[in-house]
Amino acid sequence: MAAPDTQTLPEATRRQILIMSRDKPALKPLLLTFGHIQTAMAACRVHIQPPDVSGIELDIDRLRQGTPLLEQLSSLEIDIRLKETAAMLLPVLAESFPALADAADTLGKALEHETAVRACTALITNGNDEDLDCLADSLSMDAAELGFLLDWLGKPALEAVAAALAPLLEEVPWNFWDKGYCPVCGGTPSMSMLKQGEQEPTEYLKNSSAQRWLCCPSCAHTWRFRRTVCPSCGHDEQENREYYHVEGQTLERVELCRECNHYMLTMDVRDRITTPDHRLAPLSLLHLDMVAQQKGYEPLTELPWNMPAQPA
Repeated sequence: MAAPDTQTLPEATRRQILIMSRDKPALKPLLLTFGHIQTAMAACRVHIQPPDVSGIELDIDRLRQGTPLLEQLSSLEIDIRLKETAAMLLPVLAESFPALADAADTLGKALEHETAVRACTALITNGNDEDLDCLADSLSMDAAELGFLLDWLGKPALEAVAAALAPLLEEVPWNFWDKGYCPVCGGTPSMSMLKQGEQEPTEYLKNSSAQRWLCCPSCAHTWRFRRTVCPSCGHDEQENREYYHVEGQTLERVELCRECNHYMLTMDVRDRITTPDHRLAPLSLLHLDMVAQQKGYEPLTELPWNMPAQPA
C-alpha cells in the first residue's frame, strides 16, 4: 500500500491519525492510506442524493425477527452515482493498493460505457456471487478484484442511505434489535465502542455506566448491543469469554469467544472529548488482531488489513 502524507487530509482526520499513531508509529502509513480513502469517499457523498424516507414506516415485527431495513425496503431507490464516484475514488484505490492498479484502470475504462455502468450498479445494489462471476468474465477481470473495487465504490451511497434511515431506528427501543449484524444493511461489525450511558443491568457488570455500540464497516451505521453477548454467536456465558489488552492500554482490548472462535475489537471512548471515526479506529487496534489470530481466533468481519494468512 502507498502511504501518503497528512497535508491533504481534513483537519479532523489528520488529528485522529496523529493521536492513534502516537503510541503506535508503525501503524501510521496504514492509517494514512485509509485516511485518504475515507477522505475521497466523503467527497463522493457530497454528490449523492439521499433517499426520501419520509413516507416509510418501520415494520416492527420484521425488525424484531431480524430483517434489516434494506431487506425490508427492497424497492428503495439508491443513488449510486457510479460514474462520478468511480472517477473520484478509483484513482485513490489504485494508489492505495498498487496490486489493484491494473484492475482499477480496467474497471474505469469499462465504466465509460453505460452497459457496464448499469451492470455494475445492479451488482452493487442487488447482486450475488454468480452475478459477480458473470460480470467479471464479461469485463475480463478477476472476480475477487472486481468485487473488492465495487464494494468500495458502493460505500458512499450505502453510507448516505444508512444516514437517512438511522432516524427511523431511533424511534424504537434499542433492544428491539438484538442481533450482532447491522439493522440497516445486515453487515457484520468491525469493532465495538464503549460509550457513556446507562448500562443494562447484568450479574456480570455492576456499577458500570457504559453502553456498547457495534460499528458497521459496510454502511457506517452504529447500533447499541448488550455488553455481555458475543455478536457472532449470541452466547452470554462469561466462562466462554476471554479478554486481552496490552499492558498500560486498558481502554483498548480484544474479546475472544471460545464458543464460536471469533473475536471482537473494543475501544472504550467514554473519557474522550471526541469519539474516533469507527471507520479508521480498528486500524489502530491491528496489534490486537494479531494477538487474537495468534491464539487461533478468527475476525468476525474480514477487512483489508486483518484477513488471516492462508496456509501455503
